[in-house]
This record gives sequence, structure tokens and C-alpha cells, in this order.
Amino acid sequence: MTSVLLVTCAGGHLVYPLIKALKAENPRRRIVGVDALGISTRTASVLDASYIVPIPSDRTYIQSIIQICQGESISCILPGSDDEAQLLASALGRFKSQGIKINTMDEDAVRAVRDKRGIYKVLSQHGLKVPRSYSCDSVEELRSALKNIGFPYSRAILRPNTGRGSRKAFIIEDPVQPTGHPHMCRISASDAESHLKDDEAMFVSEFIEGVQLSIDVLANKGQLVQLASRACLNPERLPYKGNSLFFSDAVNSYVRDVSKILQLHGLLDIDAVLSERGEPYLIEINPRQSGTVAASLVLGIPLITQLEAMLQGDAVQNINPTKCGTVTYDGGALHINPDSP
Repeated sequence: MTSVLLVTCAGGHLVYPLIKALKAENPRRRIVGVDALGISTRTASVLDASYIVPIPSDRTYIQSIIQICQGESISCILPGSDDEAQLLASALGRFKSQGIKINTMDEDAVRAVRDKRGIYKVLSQHGLKVPRSYSCDSVEELRSALKNIGFPYSRAILRPNTGRGSRKAFIIEDPVQPTGHPHMCRISASDAESHLKDDEAMFVSEFIEGVQLSIDVLANKGQLVQLASRACLNPERLPYKGNSLFFSDAVNSYVRDVSKILQLHGLLDIDAVLSERGEPYLIEINPRQSGTVAASLVLGIPLITQLEAMLQGDAVQNINPTKCGTVTYDGGALHINPDSP
């Protein structure tokens, strides 16, 4: 059976290297891209078809995706955002009835993993390390949280409880050293007070100093199938500059425990930190593949092929990378730079 993938959020700048990697892995694979805001000419040139769809909050979004799936004989959908993963999860039955697989868990499970502080509580109860965190619904709670964290001697992060990645996240530090990136801003404690939102639950957590990790996790009903742990070349994560594979028994064991405790399923993205003491800490779980999963693909870890096989009910084995080196991103393409011996 020919693989026909539907990739959502195909307007993202990292989708082009993803499609290139997927095509290199399986030249016969057809890939259809959809986005609400448009798809670049360059990305469209490597897609087999592309469509503009309603925004996920539009009530016609699901029906639009279903119609495209029917017309293009889609076999598997790869959601590109947390919101789409949750929305598609709410309609799993409609897609399943047509034989279409989706890289998402059921709706309750997606909602649970998006609740950062809720996840912290669950994992802490099982003895796993998580950052100290405090809800911040008022200026008074923010000030108290910063004091408990040890600010200004320790940095902190203010972020939405269900936000995606580094979006709307603020590193609180003194003195402030601007990053120049819109999705990861550094601010003072006084400026942080102005970013509290009446309509969005915010929380503050300690900033864990150490190796910033993006971890591709393929799990089957809580059982870890494949793991690709990648150290971020940019310690602030954004803008994305690339990754190098990172091997750590402590991280592997930690992710295996997280997968089992939370009964993770599918290909997910875990952001974590290996602290300066050598202890893993979870930062967040994104209930869909990482936006930078192409870095693992170009190193020879066929995560999407493995995902498709797993969703079809086939046995999947752990695969070691076939290439070694650091993957760098120049804003347009991924490059493998051999590591020095």
C-alpha cells in the first residue's frame, strides 16, 4: 500500500526540510500539505498537492480535512500543531471509519498532556524530576513565586499552562539580555507583571540550567518503541539552528518512565533538560511530532515510517541512526556536519 501523508501547518518554515527528508526516505511516498495561511512556493514545489483550509477554530475545519483525505486517498495525517492534534483527536472515529490514521492520542489524553502543571504533578507523584512551578493569576502570586524560586539568583520562566513550545514564553532574569527572537523573550520581573493574562492561565517555573533537549518519542500505548534525543545547538531553542544526537542512559530511562506513566501513544515531542547535575527534567510534551523531527530523519532514523507501521498494527523495532554528525539549519535546508573524531 502506497503511503499518502497529509501534513498540516504546511506553511511553517521547517516543513520544507521535513518534506525533503520524507521524500528521500521513501521516494514513492505522496505528501499533501494544508495550511490556513498559505504555503510557500518552495514548499509547494516538493509537495504532491497543497490546499488552503479553514483555521482550526472554524466549524468547517474537520469536514474540509475529511474531503481532502477522500480526494487524495490519505492514509495518515500528521498534525503540525497542538490545537490541530486535539481537534483531530475529537473526530478520531470519523477518520477511523474511513481507514485514515492520525498521529494523535484520544482527546482526553491530548488535553491531559497539554496541561503542563498537571503533568508536573503526576510525574512528581511518581518520583520523577520536574521544575518547581507556581500558578500566577495575580501580581502577588508572581512575586511570591519568584521569591520561592530564588530570583534573581536563579532565572525563571513565565508561560501559559497550555501554550505551545516557546510561544508566549518569557525568561525572567536580572540583568536582562534580549534574545532578539519574538517567541522567546527575556524580560525583567517588573515587565513580567504586565504579561499576566486575565483570559489565560499562566505559571512560573524555575529555569533548569543544562543541556536543552528535543526528544522524538515513538510510543505504543505507553511502551517506548523508538527514541531520538537531540541536543539543541541554540541553548534558547529559538531561533532553531540545529541539533546533535545526544546519548544518555539517564534521559532514556526518564523518557521510558514518562511514556509508561502517561500512557503516551504515537510520535510525540518531549522538551526536556539534562541539568548540570546530570538529572533529566521534563519541560513539556507536545502531542504530535516535533517541528524539527526532520533532523532525526536525515540522520537515518525513519520515525514517520515507523509511526505508520505502528498505527497499522505492525511490529516496529528500535533502529539506530545510520549517519553521524551535527545537523545544522541555515534557514532553508538541513546539513549534516560530521563530528570531529
